Amino acid sequence: MQAPENIYRLQTSVPGNGPGMMNAYLFKTSEGCLLVDTGWNDRNSSDALVRQLREAGASLEDIRYIVITHTHPDHYGMVHRLAFQISAEVILHEQEQAILRMRAENYEQMAAEMAAWLEAHDMPGDTRRLFDRSSLTALGMTPAELPSRTVRGGEKLSIGDFEFEILWTPGHSPGHICLYEAERKLLAAGDHILPDTTPNVSMYLEMMRNPLEQYLESLEAMRGLEVKIALPSHGEMFDNLPARIDAILQHHEDRLVAMKAVLAGGERTARQVAEATQWVEGTMTWGDLNSFAKRMALTETVSHLELLHARGEVVRTFRDGRYRYALV
Repeated sequence: MQAPENIYRLQTSVPGNGPGMMNAYLFKTSEGCLLVDTGWNDRNSSDALVRQLREAGASLEDIRYIVITHTHPDHYGMVHRLAFQISAEVILHEQEQAILRMRAENYEQMAAEMAAWLEAHDMPGDTRRLFDRSSLTALGMTPAELPSRTVRGGEKLSIGDFEFEILWTPGHSPGHICLYEAERKLLAAGDHILPDTTPNVSMYLEMMRNPLEQYLESLEAMRGLEVKIALPSHGEMFDNLPARIDAILQHHEDRLVAMKAVLAGGERTARQVAEATQWVEGTMTWGDLNSFAKRMALTETVSHLELLHARGEVVRTFRDGRYRYALV
């Protein structure tokens, strides 16, 4: 599928065992450019971004706005590097900005609390070391020094003949946002809706008490949008948004059913439920995952268990330093 006129997909690599490539999107107008997301904070990604901007007939100096869908390192990481080269305004949700500030100003307390929370959910290994290795600070991601504007969702953003509506779509991250352009019927979807995989929706101590519930609600809210082309942050552009929404909703419903089946065997910790769950679209088990992927699997398991708890289908107890879940 081809991108519409004056819209360019800029791809940068994501290190490690993640999604491989991240799609940033350039919207080019006579009034300057808007960039959705940036890429990882390293030289290779920076060089790739500059090269692709040049191929699109633009440069860093042409960028007026950088919209950050969420502050995960493959989306936000390069902002810190670009801060020294351009004067664009960075736009992000107020909850993402709050997370950045919290991690920058109260990192030791937050990291200790998060490590203890992971341990309470039966995460194996050195939970503090695991969290430190993947923290925003370790990845060089401090709050942006560029002029920034925080949003809540519902705002309009105009540049040239593009007029975007900013949509707050929590779940994958507390302050995840998408951009909708009604005239062209296009959606810059970030990690909210991906064409080939389901985004991780994890439970954390920060900002959101029931992320999966919010994610499913924000998916349903998108049914009313008329979308001819969706621009995801990973994978290829796609159409038929309602069908993709249905597939993702079904995936999570199937996972909830599978986790209830595990609990039918008796009380379990989140780790024990995660060990019995198939991961990466059903191709891997817990034993196949590296330590970081296990952390992601565990926190996503907690998000599903907490949704079942909120629905009254599961009870949660805390005993001997561990959270435990059981069917009602």
